[in-house]
Amino acid sequence: MGIDAAVQSKPFKFDRLQLHFIYSFCLANGDEPLYAENVSRLLGKRGWTATPPVDRQGIIAPFLMLKLVRAFKGIQFGTATIAERRVRLSGLLRLFSAGGTFTLSMELEPQRRKQYDTDDVHALMSALHFSRRPGGTQIRCAKRVGTAYALFKEVLEEECAGLSSLGLGLKVNAYDAARGLLDPMASVTQSPWLVTTFQVSGPEHDAFCTGTTDVSVVSAEAKARNILPYYHDLAPILFRSVTGKDFPVEPTYRGREAGIDSRNGSQLSNMHLDARLFACSSRRNVLCVTGDIEAEPASYFLPGVLGINEMVRARWHALIILNRNLDHILAGYRGESTSDDPEKLRSRRGMKLRRERETRHLHDILVSRRWIAPLLDDPGIYTIAGDALAALYERGKEVFKLDELRTLLLQKAELVDRMQSDQSQLAWV
Repeated sequence: MGIDAAVQSKPFKFDRLQLHFIYSFCLANGDEPLYAENVSRLLGKRGWTATPPVDRQGIIAPFLMLKLVRAFKGIQFGTATIAERRVRLSGLLRLFSAGGTFTLSMELEPQRRKQYDTDDVHALMSALHFSRRPGGTQIRCAKRVGTAYALFKEVLEEECAGLSSLGLGLKVNAYDAARGLLDPMASVTQSPWLVTTFQVSGPEHDAFCTGTTDVSVVSAEAKARNILPYYHDLAPILFRSVTGKDFPVEPTYRGREAGIDSRNGSQLSNMHLDARLFACSSRRNVLCVTGDIEAEPASYFLPGVLGINEMVRARWHALIILNRNLDHILAGYRGESTSDDPEKLRSRRGMKLRRERETRHLHDILVSRRWIAPLLDDPGIYTIAGDALAALYERGKEVFKLDELRTLLLQKAELVDRMQSDQSQLAWV
């Protein structure tokens, strides 16, 4: 049995929208990682706390409540204007033992006697750098004007300067930028991960947020049939199309009949057991639909979704940066191996240059090892018990290839150690 291909598209309407852009970074103290003890020293200063804001304190019941190293700082920007839409704008800086995130959240609140449509979503998403408008749409709020990325960069620079001025002996910087690991010609150096939440009523609620005591294939197909008409409107948002919604949806694309195929998390099938909340993900976005953002199950599930995606994004960023750092160290060995002249190395000047080079390499290796240590710990293994949250966590790990990056990192670290050992032995020949 299948879904009738002649189902007609319907416009997707909603009452309320929360859109979260998750950016990531690595902070360093000089060229050393910002250690766990540094993070704990920040608590109580400049608004940093050990607990998230109230609206991010979901009810998560892990198998084991471990004490995790983390710090939070909430930022209220107030009312902002984006593409002539008024939104409530806020941000959350979050530090982990390795890496950190800045989540920029914007909310369209309920209107009297009027619903929103997906044009409003695309208008807000135009604040991202890949908007077709040159430079992206500007976010305008008190004392700040710029794209979402510009706002993230500004907040991060301000926080680095503020933490460095606390008198704690810290010289905080964004490690990737300070080490020259980012493209200096790029005006925007990263694209955010998105979490999109709709609050719906009427036919949209009936289609996405209702269940039945009948759990047969027939009932699953019936719900898929109710969801499918909204696919044309939701697919460009779920897959975060760079062209907005102005294109025909390919009927043979694998997401088209996803309403009856729950095996792939990037399709329009529900990853959440409770029918009152619909959740699915792509490689760019997690999309949730619920009847009431403030009520269960959304009230405890949505903070968990944000926390998990922030955790994954922070680890991904740290793994990418450290992999690139080891690439630079290996490139240094390659460059020197082709220019080493044994006779010159035995000269007084050659011996001095060799010692300086070895000292520099050993320092870089030591710093890299200090970065590696916290990255070997995966807190998600210990702290995520819910089926839907665990599924989204595994999906995030797959999207960002965390296991592959971790394996590659350890292989590079081992190669660096071998090359350093060979270099030291060569020096004594």
